[in-house]
Formats: sequence, structure tokens, C-alpha cells
Amino acid sequence: MSEFEGALREASRILKNNQPFQVITHGDVDGVAAGALALSAFDCRVTIQKRLAMEKLDPSQFTLFLDMGSSQCEEIEERFSHYLIIDHHPAAAYGPHVVNPWMYGIDGTRELCAAATFYLVIKRLGKEYRRLSYLGLVGALGDRQSLDTRNCELFEDAVETGVLQNNLLFNEYELSEFVKVVNACCRNSKKELAMDICLLRNYSQGKEELEIYNRIFERDLQYLTEKWCTITRENEGRVSIYVHDETLTRKYAGELATTLARTYERPVIILVRDEEGIKISGRATSALVTRGVHLGNAFQGFGGGHDVAAGAFLQDEEMIETFIQVTDQRLHRMIAPIRVELDIPVKDASMVMKVLAIDNLGYDTIDVTAEKDHILVTAWGSPGTVKNTIDDVIACVISAVSMMEGE
Repeated sequence: MSEFEGALREASRILKNNQPFQVITHGDVDGVAAGALALSAFDCRVTIQKRLAMEKLDPSQFTLFLDMGSSQCEEIEERFSHYLIIDHHPAAAYGPHVVNPWMYGIDGTRELCAAATFYLVIKRLGKEYRRLSYLGLVGALGDRQSLDTRNCELFEDAVETGVLQNNLLFNEYELSEFVKVVNACCRNSKKELAMDICLLRNYSQGKEELEIYNRIFERDLQYLTEKWCTITRENEGRVSIYVHDETLTRKYAGELATTLARTYERPVIILVRDEEGIKISGRATSALVTRGVHLGNAFQGFGGGHDVAAGAFLQDEEMIETFIQVTDQRLHRMIAPIRVELDIPVKDASMVMKVLAIDNLGYDTIDVTAEKDHILVTAWGSPGTVKNTIDDVIACVISAVSMMEGE
């Protein structure tokens, strides 16, 4: 049994034996889908929060935190004696009573969101719970994860149980539209309706929220697109594009940032005001991450999150300029060109070089030569690119040596 499998089974046992309990979950699609899973499988009460507010909770009850809590393990440990965290956000360290894919070498940004991970916990209760697999899929698609890799197990369960056929849920709702409806309700502050829809109720009302969402989103996107030249000039010299505009619909900031980052291939960070302060949503692309961008690390001290998507919160508007300066300096260090030299000792380096030539490295930002019993490597470019290049070269050298030893 793998460590991850053991953690899933133990979490399942703990939850089964601690009913009834309270659940605190995040207010996006992943969090709401996870909350719906809790209601479907356990005797519990679910509360949705946009940010974890522990002072509003009863610490004497057993508490399940979903899609949040990994970065606040110490504070939770101090306040709660009986709890479990099921999350997929990366953190510097993980305390006790946590199930998070990152703890087991799984990239929770791209596979096994909170709802998907929680479904795998619930699945260990018995085969009859496999029909809840659709909620794990909703969470994964809501967090823009693909349904291959480890999420494939959820997809297979949904198909095998007849929940999903020809991309239709229960022979009625198209899966991608279903996710869009849940997302629209979340963005329109109709989180209880989003939960109802996940529980297969009030879908027609949810479609009305989707129409409202689409209309307002397109309006805001057009507004930003028309202003983009001005916005770009205002951000001259910065790695990221920062947008601070009070006219934007604050609930849509993250998705606006996603669309703009993909369109212009720049990190986009949108700052809007909410009831408590300044809400910040940052988005990048996979290509930018490959170059070294990690928004979650750039936001540390203000917030956190994944490499491709992160959030932060400022209580005081006077902190905006500091946030921009610190964040952009960090992003600059992530992608500023570097040069790395590597000396790899190997026997018969010239022969290894011949095998490497056959292997066709195909890089124009690297120089590889043989000198006596050494392979000398010089690579240059952004930190992320250089790391990937060096990793590939080392793998090729190991493969070449193994091939020669095999002969």
C-alpha cells in the first residue's frame, strides 16, 4: 500500500467515526463541489468562506477544512484539537491531520484538486459512493485541471457507474456547461445555489446566473481590452501587468486575469476592493511557469497559491505600491537570465558525447563538450528554462552511460 493510499483510508476512517461534524470549505467551484461531497456522504453541516475565518468557528467540534487550511496549519493546530484538512494548495510545510497531494509528490495544481482528493477519501467508504465521482470532476474542471493523469480514476468511475455518458451527467446536463453554471453562481455570490446545483437541484435558476455572468464578464473584458495599450504603458519595465481598477466586477477578477494572461502571455495581477480591503488575483500561463514564474511564491507574505494562479489580500490601500514593488522584484529574479556551468565526471566522455549526439539534444541555449573523463555543460537563459535543460542533459547522460554499459 502506498503512503497516499494509506492517508486516504485513514482520512475515511476518521471522518466516518467523527460524525456529526462541521465543514468549512472555500467558495469557488472546487470548494463548493467538495462541500457537496461532504453533505452527500456524511452527517455534517457545511459553511462556505471566501477566506478562512477561524474566529467564527466552534473549536470544540470536529472540523473538516476543505480546499483551504494548508498554509494555516499552525494556527489551526493551536485553535482546534480535533480536525482534518483536505486541500491541494502547496505550502512550505504541512502539519498533522492533513491530506494534500503535494505531501506525496503529486502536483496538486494540475491533478487532484480538493474535491477530487476528497472524493478518493469518500470512495474508500464503499463502492456505492462511486456515483459521487461527478463532484470530483466538477472540482477538477473548475480548477482547470485536465481529466487525465490521476484525475482519470474519477472519470473512469463516473463512466462505469453510468453517471457520465457521452459527456452528459445523468443523461441530462452537459458536463462543461454544468461546471460553468456552478462557477457563475459562485462568482455571483450565490454560493448556496451553487451547492444546490452540485446536489442536482435548481439547475434552471443556475442557468440564469450563467447568463448574467457571461454578460458582465464580456463587458469587463472588452473594457480592459480597449484600455490595454494604456495599461501596458503604466506597467512599463515590470514583469507583470498590474491592473487596479475600481470599476471591475471584483468577483470576476481571477477569470479576467486568466483570459488576459493567456491572450498577452504576461503575468496579469488584478487588484479590486471588497468589503474588507484589497483583493488580489494573479494568473500566469504554463509557458511562463516553464520560464520560472511562480505566482504563489511571488505573493508570499501577502497571500499565496499555485505557480500559475495565486491570490493575496491587503487590508490597507497604502500597501498596494509595496505589494507591486516586492512582487515584481521577485518575479524579475525568477525569470532574469542566468548562466550555469556543470562538470559531469564520466568514463570515456568522448564516446558518451557520440551517444548524446545520436540522442539529439536540440537546444540552442546550451553548449556540451567532452574533455578527458568529463562532460562539460554550459546552459543559459531564464532560471526555469535552464533548470529544465540541465535536467534533460543529466537524464541523457545517464541514459547514454547505461546504454554503453549494456553493450
